[in-house]
Amino acid sequence: MTLNFPDMPPFPDLADGANYNQAVLDMFTHLGVSMVQYMEGLSAEDFFQVMSSLTDTTAGKVMINGAHGLGGAGISTTNGDCNAIAASGSYTFESSTLNRPAFTNGTILHIARTSTIHTQLAISRATSSLGQIAVRAKDGTNWSDWKALDATSGNNANGEWVRLPNGTQICTCQAFQTSDTADTTWTYPASFLFPASPGRPAVSGAVSALSSAPAFLSIGGIAGSGTVATDVAVRAVNLNGDRVALAASLIAIGRWF
Repeated sequence: MTLNFPDMPPFPDLADGANYNQAVLDMFTHLGVSMVQYMEGLSAEDFFQVMSSLTDTTAGKVMINGAHGLGGAGISTTNGDCNAIAASGSYTFESSTLNRPAFTNGTILHIARTSTIHTQLAISRATSSLGQIAVRAKDGTNWSDWKALDATSGNNANGEWVRLPNGTQICTCQAFQTSDTADTTWTYPASFLFPASPGRPAVSGAVSALSSAPAFLSIGGIAGSGTVATDVAVRAVNLNGDRVALAASLIAIGRWF
């Protein structure tokens, strides 16, 4: 780094009476005009090593406004993959971004402790999940799964579901109909995790009352694929053990992660 200041004119000499006034004027012009114009043309790069881009991670360089998403708009996710983010900062992700959280777009606050230990906090800006928060971490080699910090919910033709931050999932159906000829399948409105422990979701419910023939629900086998539980067989029976067609309300409690 070299600063090339304008050449300074000779210093005024009182012994040189013939040229003294001109020398004073030249010095005033140098200090009040030439030097001011020169200083106004300088930038941070003339004094320091400055980041060459908003994502420059070279040690010792001076940050610029917007660097790593700070003081400006968030930086687009590195290579379109949340796993590829390495430097601390604020980043954005879209529906096409790899390894994003469940919501389709939002902002990620990335904190790097070392080159292999990282934490990410994601905030959704999608209309359907606006403001929802999820976190995950990398300790060494692999990233953990994204975990929501607030409850999420939804509904479809099979009922309603709620997912809690601790992994608990609750599914309900208020308008289920049993059959008097065969078991009826209830497909959960959201699939459950079905690990070896704690195991399958707990399912229960109630049937509409009959003044002359009390009945109760019988829950059959829980079906799924691999480690996911997707549906359950339900029947209503009277005290004689006969199937009956009744309206029923169902609830299932298990885990979603």
